[in-house]
Amino acid sequence: LLDRDTYERFLIINTLNSRNLKECAKLQVLSDEKKQVLTWEQYTFDEIRFIAAEDIFYVKLYHRLGDLKIDDRLRRIREIAGKKCLLEGKTEEHLDKLGMMLKEKPVSRWMEKELGHVALLSCQQAVNLLCVWDEIERFIPGIRTGCHADFLVYNLEKLRDIPDFKSAAEQMPEIDERWKRLNGTLKIGDDFLFKNREGFMRFLLPYYAKVTKVETPFEILKFVNEVRSGDYDSFFRRLQSFFADTPYEIIRDRELHYQNVLFIVFKLMGFYVKVEYHMGEGRIDLVLQTDKFIYLMEFKFNGTAEEALRQINEKHYARPFQSDARKLFKIGVNFSDRTRNIEKWIVEE
Repeated sequence: LLDRDTYERFLIINTLNSRNLKECAKLQVLSDEKKQVLTWEQYTFDEIRFIAAEDIFYVKLYHRLGDLKIDDRLRRIREIAGKKCLLEGKTEEHLDKLGMMLKEKPVSRWMEKELGHVALLSCQQAVNLLCVWDEIERFIPGIRTGCHADFLVYNLEKLRDIPDFKSAAEQMPEIDERWKRLNGTLKIGDDFLFKNREGFMRFLLPYYAKVTKVETPFEILKFVNEVRSGDYDSFFRRLQSFFADTPYEIIRDRELHYQNVLFIVFKLMGFYVKVEYHMGEGRIDLVLQTDKFIYLMEFKFNGTAEEALRQINEKHYARPFQSDARKLFKIGVNFSDRTRNIEKWIVEE
């Protein structure tokens, strides 16, 4: 049920009980890269389960929380991993600093206390700030929105000689190179751009600026490019980040919520999309079409992605598109009520 190397080298045997025996068969075999990170003598089954499921940078961060009790460090790392708050590309120095901050308190406590005055701040944005806290701490009292947080992290090197956020805000167009791209695209006068910098920063920069150092979880241009290029895994991961930042209080009929959100998102991106598309043998949940691809999506709620894909095949939902020259993707998606997110997707080409 568990690969021999993990069982013999890493697992504390008495943490494996009858309740979690079945879960062993679902665990991924630990990669050699992950095993090199496992520097502690032994791990509980809960720790092995987390390590097997998460990306390597979460495993590295987890090992920076070694001074905490097992339950405390698992709670703190799961809070970040569950919302996909840690992006690839973080340096070892970033992980060291983030580990120190999380040992002090969970990210949710940082968001309640030191960052409690910052409106519309996502968990990912909070994590980005904690990774460079020493460099940006003096700006924190002055920031008011999540966009301000992105501005700080994106322009970190250019802010070294600026004393506070008020001074930085006055120099936004000179500091942030994305303003020049925006001005070049829209042909806006410098005076108008400066006077309305807050509005442009919040609403227009994500559309006209190609973010390279700080990537918001649901950056518009990247999502559009992923759909247009057929990179379904990337845009589903981006959707996971989007759903992770959605407060559960606004969700009423959860089964319809996810379908409606996907329809609205694709529609706002300018794609041809239909929901409850009628076929000869039923209705498929969502059809998305671009100039090169057709995406047929069937959704399950607290079911399995395999069931959704099987329904597409058994009811021949792809038949009306057989003569179409575009590449067709059949995608089964399962949404979990427990995580309030996309649990799994399976694609058949």
